[in-house]
Amino acid sequence: MSELGAWSLVEAYLPDLMIDGEPEEFLASFSRLPTSVQHLCAAHLLVTEVEMGGFSQLLYNSVGVLAPEAARGLRAMDMPGTATIVEELLGWFGDQYPRDRNQRWEMQRAFEAAHGSGHGDACPVCSIDQRFYRLIEQELGGFYIAADAYAAKARQ
Repeated sequence: MSELGAWSLVEAYLPDLMIDGEPEEFLASFSRLPTSVQHLCAAHLLVTEVEMGGFSQLLYNSVGVLAPEAARGLRAMDMPGTATIVEELLGWFGDQYPRDRNQRWEMQRAFEAAHGSGHGDACPVCSIDQRFYRLIEQELGGFYIAADAYAAKARQ
């Protein structure tokens, strides 16, 4: 993200975001952000976390609390393919995405145990990271370009 792009729009709000607090604290602090900042912040935090360690890391860490908001942010940024992959991940948890980190981690481990590993592209667990990595670089010229364009529109 460029200095005048998406990051400059969201960085002032990050200290007030209760990402490491209880899920209710996070949701309350997140709801106070302007909508465009919600979209950019959630998408950026998700992308950064997944780039560092895949969806397993996202779900294990406190940032995983905002996965549903990140999917909405990616859609708002006109990145429907990438959003669909995040929504696929959300679907692993059924109708109610677990905001609680421990519950999310236990449910993820159970899902992965049920689906195994080493199955290649046909397996949701085995393929989700690689499909995400490919698409996040391709859709709309890549995430950071798309985020900067969305931020520029939000400033108008």
